[in-house]
Amino acid sequence: MIKLLMIGCNVGTESMPKYFREQCNYSELRLDNQLANNLSNLYAKNEIPDTIFLQIQSDTIDGKNTNAYIGGIIKAFRDKGAFVINWTGDLRNTTPPWMVEFAKNVSITMFSNMRDVEYCKARGINTGFLQQGIDTNIFRPDGVKGNAPEIVFLANNYVNQFPLSGFRKEAINLLRRKYGNRFKVYGNGWGADSGNVNNSQYEEAKIYRGAKIAISISHYNVDRYFSDRLGRALCSGTFVISHNYKGIGKDFEVDKQLVTFNDLNDMCNKIDYWLNPEQEEARLAIARAGQEQASKEFSYQNIIKQILELK
Repeated sequence: MIKLLMIGCNVGTESMPKYFREQCNYSELRLDNQLANNLSNLYAKNEIPDTIFLQIQSDTIDGKNTNAYIGGIIKAFRDKGAFVINWTGDLRNTTPPWMVEFAKNVSITMFSNMRDVEYCKARGINTGFLQQGIDTNIFRPDGVKGNAPEIVFLANNYVNQFPLSGFRKEAINLLRRKYGNRFKVYGNGWGADSGNVNNSQYEEAKIYRGAKIAISISHYNVDRYFSDRLGRALCSGTFVISHNYKGIGKDFEVDKQLVTFNDLNDMCNKIDYWLNPEQEEARLAIARAGQEQASKEFSYQNIIKQILELK
């Protein structure tokens, strides 16, 4: 069984690590002020894992420059035979320069979008695409349904911080005006009448299962990038209407597994069409197909299988 060491955002949780334990000999280290010492101790004892999976999304760790803090020891593990993967499921307005520099220390640098992949590839960096994982034991169609309206949108509001922040706000304002109590937004920054799932994925899944339509608009229109909430909604069995982002057809069959819109008028037209009782059977069929696709492709089990096959 492959020995894997994970260092990153999800350590200490029962999300991704739980599924790593099913498929490999798993251990983890936290991103803290003991990380460099802990790595050095493992190296000194010649405890070299087969794979090191890094999920580092910041240029600093505990106030220290990421590259200066652990770059050298990570490279030492790689040179000793460990296959080192640095992956981020997050996205920034531009590809982070520190990540390009840090790539010199690892075996492969991976992203959940093609913009960063192509950027690194053009600079001679070994790079690849790896989508975000979904916990399909939580986000599944069977289970308790929440007290949700017909139409829901789950996301936080970051005012003008990202390219599509303004578009998302326009969409929410329009949905509130047009659909009233048939619509609800869940998340921080949307005002007093928004809902809250209290950072609970279980509560989030209940909301999706209780709704007829989930609207998906991520912060970016970047090739193959979508918020993990799109995957969560689909895995929960909800009918999804998504903004028509670049590369969506590479992961989904549009109009068979989900529906897309090009502008806000189109969004409302699609909502009205698919809430028509005459379209219920077709809507439920698309939701089932979307659920099957997302659960197959983006489950943690499948994502981790892909990671372990990289070496």
